[in-house]
Formats: sequence, C-alpha cells, structure tokens
Amino acid sequence: MIETANTTVQLVAVILYFACMVAIGYYAYRRTTDLTDYMLAGRNLRPSTAALSAGASDMSGWLMMGLPGAIYARGLVEAWIAIGLTIGAWLNWKFVAPRLRAYTEVASNSITIPSFLEARFRTGNHALRIIAGLIILAFFIFYVSSGLVAGGQFFTVAFGLDYLQGMLIVAGVTVVYTLVGGFLGASLTDVVQGTMMFLGLLLVPLFAVVVLGGVGERGLRGVGGGRRAGHRGRRRGGSDELPGGRLRPGHHLRGRLGSGVLRPAAHHRPLHGHALGRRRSGGPPHRHRLDGPGRRGGHLHRTGGHRLLPR
Repeated sequence: MIETANTTVQLVAVILYFACMVAIGYYAYRRTTDLTDYMLAGRNLRPSTAALSAGASDMSGWLMMGLPGAIYARGLVEAWIAIGLTIGAWLNWKFVAPRLRAYTEVASNSITIPSFLEARFRTGNHALRIIAGLIILAFFIFYVSSGLVAGGQFFTVAFGLDYLQGMLIVAGVTVVYTLVGGFLGASLTDVVQGTMMFLGLLLVPLFAVVVLGGVGERGLRGVGGGRRAGHRGRRRGGSDELPGGRLRPGHHLRGRLGSGVLRPAAHHRPLHGHALGRRRSGGPPHRHRLDGPGRRGGHLHRTGGHRLLPR
C-alpha cells in the first residue's frame, strides 16, 4: 500500500513537471517575434539565465547518473572527469565565449556556429558550413542520446515502465517545448532544471544522513561499527600486532569500519621462514603464547623474531 502511494506521488510530480516545461515553452513562444528571437532569444539573455541554461544542458544526465555510476564502478579515479570538464568549461567561458559573442554580430549577425565560420572566413561557398554542421550533428547524436538514455532509465527505475516507452516520453516532451519556444524556451526550461539539480545535489546527501541516523554513534559511524567499536574489537579480539612486530592486514581500517567489517585471518605465516613455535634448527618446539592486550605474564623475550612470553 505504501509503495503504491509513493508511486502515485512520483507520477503526479512527473506529470506536473512535464506540464510546467510545456507551459514555459508556450510562454517563450508568446515572446518570440522573429528568427533572431527564436534562435538566440534576441541576444538578450541575462548572465544568470545563460549560465544556468548552459550548466543544465551540459551537466544533466552525466552529472546526476553518469558520473556517480562511473565513480561507483571504477572508483574515485573517475573524479578526474569532473575536474577536467570544470577546467575546460571555465576556459571556454573565459576566452572563447566573449570573442564569439562579439564576432557573431560583426560577421553578418550569425546565429549559428556554421554560419559564423562561413561569414568569418569568407570561403565563397557553403563547404565550411556543411562540414561544421556535420561535425556538430555527429557529436550531438551522442550528447542527445545520453540524455534520452537517462530519461528512459529513470522511468524504468521509478515506475517499472518499459525503457523505450520512457525514452519516447522524454523525447516527445523535449521536442514539444523546444520546437514551440525556440532558444528562449529551451533556456528557461534549463533554468528550472538546473535549479532542481542544484537543490537535489544539496538536499539528497542531507536526507541520506538523516535516514541513516545522523552522524552520531548510532548514525553513520554506527553503520560500520564506528571508531569506538573498532577499539572495543581490539580489546576483545587481541592486538593488531602479529609475531615479529608486524601488523595485521587492515589494521588501519579497523578503528574506522569496526572490527566486524574486516576479519583478519587468525593465523599468519611468521617472519624468518620458520613455523611458529619451532626452532630454525629443527629442535623441540617452544611452548609459548603470544603477547596481547590484557595478558599478564613475566618478562618479554624475543626469540626468532617473535614476541614471546615464558611458559
């Protein structure tokens, strides 16, 4: 019953979201009067709108699903993706965007990159425009398809809908508000989507901490046993030090994850190439016990690389 109610709430939220996107597209349509308005929003976008629009368009599906999935599958080394893209985006906004904004107006008021290149270099034919358009088309196939894949996966996970059906729903709604509202409609919807993603990135970790019980002893630290649990495990289970002064594997993690997470093997091969409790010369074995916390005994001896107590 609870699961059905949650699914209904999610479905209503998605329907309202799609209706809002289409309404924004219609609002942009009412403000569009000519081709420049349709293609470039009349060159009158505010910096905040342009920044949110570019961020939401460039960092939507890959930031919310692709990058976390890559880090989960391959480890934190994949964080270099975000670092590299952040540096590249900053260089683009700092050096390329201002010059492109100025030159497109001078070069016959170009409204697309292919038309700007043709007007800027004055080739006398449409070869450069066609080549640039084909390059954009080829690479944007992967960009658009990644967004559609993210939408299809969302409907599959959230509602159990068929992957193809979910992808077609996302594609249909996107085409409607983009076709009707033009660049202004796409930019305004991107502002809403970018704001939602930003708030989601802030709120989801906070809700996750609350669901896991907070950051106290019974919360996140309690999930892995906590630092104190690790110390209690060492008091009960013995020292992290092995014969010969070595440390057990994972000793540096026990205090953080708890003794119940890592369970080192009870027996390890000692140093110096001989079995525990047997002399190197093959003589009779020593009867001894290992030194450990809480043990009381006589004077410590070190025989054959082991910490020993007398019998």
